[in-house]
Amino acid sequence: MKKIIAAGILVLAFSVSATAQNKKATVTKEKNELVLMTPEVAAQKNITDMTSFVSVTPEMKAMLTSLFTTKYKMIAAEQTEQNKSYVATIITKKLEATLDAATYKKVRENETLFQSLIN
Repeated sequence: MKKIIAAGILVLAFSVSATAQNKKATVTKEKNELVLMTPEVAAQKNITDMTSFVSVTPEMKAMLTSLFTTKYKMIAAEQTEQNKSYVATIITKKLEATLDAATYKKVRENETLFQSLIN
């Protein structure tokens, strides 16, 4: 009986630790390949896309990196489309508050860039 209980505990322990290591899977549109990206890597990609379009100060870059990392962690945790659209709304408002008016307007006018930043 003790061996059965010990085996059950071991199975549960390994199944919990295995699910804790999941990474967010994203599909790149250019190659249609499945790429595993951590929130930090995905945030850096957003920062790179944004800085190639507008100039950003190092302090703003640090704030945006934190914002985008949080965004990807929230998106990974949310499962429904309603919750994901809520996260997109939050990120839109935080981008508007973080960027100055001219930069935000410029980013907002580039629809492809803007959608990649909030979704």
